[in-house]
Amino acid sequence: MLMRAVILLLLCVPCLVSAGSLSYSCEVKSEFYLASSGSLESGNQLYVGSKFNVEKRTGVVSGTGVGNSSYPTKQVIDVGSEEQSYQLIWISREVIGIKGAHNSVYLRVQENHEGMNKPFIMNMGSKTLTGICK
Repeated sequence: MLMRAVILLLLCVPCLVSAGSLSYSCEVKSEFYLASSGSLESGNQLYVGSKFNVEKRTGVVSGTGVGNSSYPTKQVIDVGSEEQSYQLIWISREVIGIKGAHNSVYLRVQENHEGMNKPFIMNMGSKTLTGICK
C-alpha cells in the first residue's frame, strides 16, 4: 500500500511542476503618464513600490493601489506560456454622467521571459506602469 502511494506521488509531481504557478506577485518599479506632446513622461511615482497579486485563471487583481475588484469585466486574453505573454484586460462599469463611456486597464506579463522575474507593463488609460512579477 505504501509503495502504491509513493509511486502515485512520483507520477503526480511532474504534473504539478509543469502546471506553473496559479498567481503572480508583482511590484511596480516605474510610472509614466501620457504628456500632451504624445510622449511618455515620468509621473509623480504614486504607484512605484506598490505590490499586487494576479490570479492567472480568473484575472482578479488585488493589492496596494492596484486592483480590479470594482471592475465587473475581467478577461484573460492569454494565459501565457514559454512562447507567449500573459494578457489581461479589465473594464469598468459605465462612467457616471457619460453615457456609454467605460475605463479599461491592460496588463501584459512576459511569462515567456527566462527566469523567475517576469517584466510587466500595465496601461491605465493615460498612465503606464512597469515592473516585475514573480
